[in-house]
Amino acid sequence: MNVHLIRTKGVDDELFYAVAAFLQSIPGPYMFHTPREPREPDIAEEIRLILPDDERYMRQERAVLCEMTLDYSSEPIRALSWDALFDICRKHRIKKKISEEDTVILLTDYGNHPNWFTGYDEQARNFFIHTEHWEMYTEGDSRYPIAYQVVSLLLKQMMFSRPSEMLASVHKHSKGCMMDFCEDKREIVLKLRTADICADCQKIVQHRNVPHAVLRYTLALFDDIRRQLLYRERYGMLRQESRLMVKGWNRKLYLPDLGMLPVNLSPTERAVYLLFLNHPEGIPVSHLSDYRAELIALMGRMSRRDDPQVIEQGVDELCRPLSNALSEKMSKIRRKFVDLLGDELADSYCIKGPNGGRKSIALPRVLVVHED
Repeated sequence: MNVHLIRTKGVDDELFYAVAAFLQSIPGPYMFHTPREPREPDIAEEIRLILPDDERYMRQERAVLCEMTLDYSSEPIRALSWDALFDICRKHRIKKKISEEDTVILLTDYGNHPNWFTGYDEQARNFFIHTEHWEMYTEGDSRYPIAYQVVSLLLKQMMFSRPSEMLASVHKHSKGCMMDFCEDKREIVLKLRTADICADCQKIVQHRNVPHAVLRYTLALFDDIRRQLLYRERYGMLRQESRLMVKGWNRKLYLPDLGMLPVNLSPTERAVYLLFLNHPEGIPVSHLSDYRAELIALMGRMSRRDDPQVIEQGVDELCRPLSNALSEKMSKIRRKFVDLLGDELADSYCIKGPNGGRKSIALPRVLVVHED
């Protein structure tokens, strides 16, 4: 069974491909098709963004914080009609000559009227899933609730002949079942925590003779999603961090206790992070030049395509006392961990320390796993 995942422009690479990778992490009956994953940037391409003659060099990134009251029933500001969203799916089908039997699922950062998590095309096997604002309902990585929506849609597609039949069977009052309507969108938390199919809906599954392979895959993904979400919720009580895996020649980072969650750092960010990971005692940022040779070796390992002179140029810029290149990289590293894990759980993985002082990563090194 072929499932084509597509996206609107605002859904970033990391989220889109993380959802796809998670859906494929368990063998099942579906073949997920995505656009080709973009190439990781060369270090030379990164360096061009941090040299002093680049117009963006002195630009300061500012986070604007505001207080607001969340109205869960209000419609989103950036919204498209269902027909406009499904028109994207229809055009993709024509362009790629996709069979009517295949499913197309659009991940979109645009809201919709009337502000639903998902939508169903009555004319074809087309669906959309809204990817924004999951931080209002769950802690950390958005790939899990989005993946939940994907596998739920695929199972519902087999349980019902048409979307209108499915909508007639939803539970108006939430009870932790896949078929909960969640008119109050905050109730989605119960559905994600239980990640279950109630007894009444199980009868529909049996009546429709849903293949066992589909059901096994769906329940396995549900179990994994529930485990990951509960892990985050219980962190405050257990204070138990995931292991951090450093894997392969180019030393990519993963969190194996969170379903091999990838930490998608760029090559330069990864080299900076590994330098601090190698020194639990911390590194004074003003003495970074003392670690120049080690940083050159790390960056050289990140990408074998780059010229050694380009790598040295990038390291010199990171070490230059008046440069903001190092602080920029540490800030981006922190943001990526926080986006994946939430503020509290991410804290142990970030490079931290007083301004101008010694910076370090608090994660106990017994939790760091190296795998070639």
